[in-house]
Amino acid sequence: MKHNWKEAATLILTAFKGVSVKSGYDYTILNLKRSTKTSFMPKGYVYPGGTVEVADSSMKWSSFFPDFIKKSHDTSKLRTVPPILEGVHNLPKLLTLKVAAIRETFEETGILLCCNMSQVQEGNNEWITCSMYPGLQEWRNKVQKDASEFYNLCQHYKCCPDVQNIYLWSNWLTPTSTGNKRYDTIFFIACLKEMPYAVADKGEIEYLSWISPDKVMDQHKNREIFVPPPQVYETLRLLQFDEIHCLSNFAKQRSGHGCERWMPVQFKATDGMVSLLPGDDGYCPVNFCTLSEPTEIDMSVEEFRTKSFVCHRLESMGKSATNVALHNYRATNGHVLPIRDYKK
Repeated sequence: MKHNWKEAATLILTAFKGVSVKSGYDYTILNLKRSTKTSFMPKGYVYPGGTVEVADSSMKWSSFFPDFIKKSHDTSKLRTVPPILEGVHNLPKLLTLKVAAIRETFEETGILLCCNMSQVQEGNNEWITCSMYPGLQEWRNKVQKDASEFYNLCQHYKCCPDVQNIYLWSNWLTPTSTGNKRYDTIFFIACLKEMPYAVADKGEIEYLSWISPDKVMDQHKNREIFVPPPQVYETLRLLQFDEIHCLSNFAKQRSGHGCERWMPVQFKATDGMVSLLPGDDGYCPVNFCTLSEPTEIDMSVEEFRTKSFVCHRLESMGKSATNVALHNYRATNGHVLPIRDYKK
């Protein structure tokens, strides 16, 4: 069956504050506020990313990347391979998606996560490379109009997307109950040694900010900002890591596990919304392609929760912000659980 969604790639981009902290988090996350004019998640605070383009898998990239990079992105070595990484392509699909994430980050923020071709090497570093070149704004304008210009940018500056230092993190598919605008989105994560200069594109993105994960959740819980459910879940995961070097090491070793594709299944309770995730007792296989309304249930969010021994879900009641509900659930694919019931 032909699917009714687009593929997308997003990047959780973190940056070291430059000093160790006695309490709290020694890093920040790049958050972008989507414009009110966008049709998908207007006003949402999201990570950089966007739709995968044909140019991201061009044959030009196949001859551009060294063989050791292409071999290192062979997904047959992953323990769990989501559908978005399957199939035969000009490039390993994992590599294509990383190119897309780096390109979109450049388009939306002006941050170019590329290294000099002479510095490309096997293995990984703790930090991803961020490069600055004269004339980048002109190239940014070109890439925003035509994704194939990103390859030309790399040729011009003799630089290479730093794909070795961004790591596979998770995979979310938009629920069937949210209309025709759906995305199968792969999430990557990367760590920067310092916060680079960045500026919003003023198109789909109104403005951007570097903010620690706890502050993101503070503002979310106070309803000062709207954070979409996948970003809520992933930010609560990040709260498990106070130090960026621990996060970087974890992301590197965990990426070999791969990830599952998660599609929330939504229920409308009498006092709020519930989105069940794989592993929850109430989660049942559904047709990922057939659009449908949330299932209405004649019980409260809390009553619905008591029906399951294993809970793995997102809940939103009344005017309260979306939160994660966990009970007897164990993380899969070497991952960490989000911190539930986060409080300031």
